[in-house]
Amino acid sequence: MIFKKCLYLFLLLIIGCSNIKSNYFDYEKKTKVENEQGDWLYDIEESNLLTAPYLNELLASVIINNFELNLAILDIKKGELNTKKKDDEQGVQMNINVSSSHSKYLDHGDESSGNYSTSFGLSYDVDFFGKKNIEDKLMSIDQELSFLDFLGLKNDITTLVINEYVSISSNKLKLDVYKRIKDIRIDILKIERERLDSGVSVGSEVLSAQQSLDSAVAIIENIKEEIFNSVNRIEFFSGNTEFIDIIKISEVDVINLPDVTFSDLPKFAGTHHSVLGSMLQIKSSELNFELEEVAWYPQFSISGSIGTQGEKLREIFENPFGSMSSLLIFPVIEWHKRTTNMGLVNADLTTAHLNYENVISSVVDVMNSSLINLYAAQRHYEISQIELSTARLTRYYSLNNYNAGFTSKYADLLTEFDFLNSKLTEIDAQYNLVTAKVELCSALDYRGCL
Repeated sequence: MIFKKCLYLFLLLIIGCSNIKSNYFDYEKKTKVENEQGDWLYDIEESNLLTAPYLNELLASVIINNFELNLAILDIKKGELNTKKKDDEQGVQMNINVSSSHSKYLDHGDESSGNYSTSFGLSYDVDFFGKKNIEDKLMSIDQELSFLDFLGLKNDITTLVINEYVSISSNKLKLDVYKRIKDIRIDILKIERERLDSGVSVGSEVLSAQQSLDSAVAIIENIKEEIFNSVNRIEFFSGNTEFIDIIKISEVDVINLPDVTFSDLPKFAGTHHSVLGSMLQIKSSELNFELEEVAWYPQFSISGSIGTQGEKLREIFENPFGSMSSLLIFPVIEWHKRTTNMGLVNADLTTAHLNYENVISSVVDVMNSSLINLYAAQRHYEISQIELSTARLTRYYSLNNYNAGFTSKYADLLTEFDFLNSKLTEIDAQYNLVTAKVELCSALDYRGCL
């Protein structure tokens, strides 16, 4: 009869705890659904607007193999596992125990006695004030912050790789131009030597031509070194030293920029990972404030167990037993610490609000500066194209005059040299324009760029 009563009470304990846990999981499920509907930032967009296919391949390899990105991904996975671990710990805790003991009394004729027992117990911390709910929200915020850190790191590495790619492409164009400039300098040096031999020139002209040739050769070597260093940096970011194919790197204007005006910047700033992170920090500070308040409320836990025991193994089920207990804690002794703790948490909340204002102001400033730089780079590129067209036309007439015998080869080489300098100016202007585009896209968190 006693065993049946204990079993009945024990079943009531299990049902009560299950209802509490069920309500918690219903809330958790609802929260997860709401998060899935609003968490657009978890969708990592494909690089479908980049105009260079090989750059897409490089970026894919970098994102997969980069050491820092892999560490960031592991942090996210660790956060998910810690959340699952905490969910398991918040449920009903069960324990099963099977034990035996044997005693021998030498002063009673070597009499001995034994005892065998089994028990099954449950315990549960009853959360009346939502402490577990607050802790769950804090863990969820930590996970989102980890993902935002990953997103920021991914965008930084993407920017570095694109800039190195564009630098390689631009330097390859400049290398071709400087090789032609080198040939022109060789021809001019030959002409100056011939003029010196003919007595129509002086040694200083030959020396100047030789120095110009040496300068062109040095520039070519510097450009080759820059290309080599850029390749090494891409390989470093990707963790791969064997897959870079310089021949495939040729495009300079590799990114399609969305139509952005100054009035659009606040919208983009609101979705920037740094701003989202500072908003989550505010939410985290608010939850910590609530958690500190709840920490001073009473805490209640309940536990129970049922089992059997007997002096002999065959009698183990003849003596059932059961027990229930509860624990109520009032944190009264340390109540004097409450004001100090609440003040500290409130200071953290104020700091989080100030940090949010600072972050969003900095993000908007960077976007404004990047857009201004883009407009300036576009203007300089347009001017360089006009100057290049003028130099090309001058070069065309000079070549016709040379072919018709109206001008000397020396004069024709000089006009070609001017044309090549205009070409170098145009290449530099295009490089600056593309890097300005990348800078703006980076400031926009690549929203609409990748």
